[in-house]
Amino acid sequence: MSTAISRRLARTVAAVAALSGAMLVTPTQAHAAWGSQLPFTEVANVSAGGSNYQVGSIHGWVQFDSGGQDARYSLDVCRQSAYVVYVTVAYNATQNWSTGAWSQTVVSNGTPPWQSATSPCWNSEATLTGTIHAADLSNFHVQLTGGTFVNGQNLVTDDDDYLLTNPY
Repeated sequence: MSTAISRRLARTVAAVAALSGAMLVTPTQAHAAWGSQLPFTEVANVSAGGSNYQVGSIHGWVQFDSGGQDARYSLDVCRQSAYVVYVTVAYNATQNWSTGAWSQTVVSNGTPPWQSATSPCWNSEATLTGTIHAADLSNFHVQLTGGTFVNGQNLVTDDDDYLLTNPY
């Protein structure tokens, strides 16, 4: 084998080895460990005319990562004795205690995609899932708003909130 061919072959082998080594040691972004799933239940009731009506409920869990930047959730929403149910999912929420208004970053807001219900729901249900990524993720907020007609003509509504603080 000639010296020129040997040198080219040696350079090619060296280049391939260098690229292979670089690919093997290329750092990957580490993900913090997921904490335990934090369960919660939220029930919205409206009261009118001396009666109490359960208009909706949410059962589910939220899971924060130990790095303080990610959360994932799974929420089962039940629409019960309700004409309308809205769900707001948000994070980094704070409430103005004098007005009751929330300042937050909303992930989803509105009427969920309803399906036929299974027990324990008796009207319709929906499942909402997602992942949130935000620097300094402080909390997870869910608001359930439900309304029903009382005496066939008066729409009565109620908002119920659930707030989970990031433990990391």
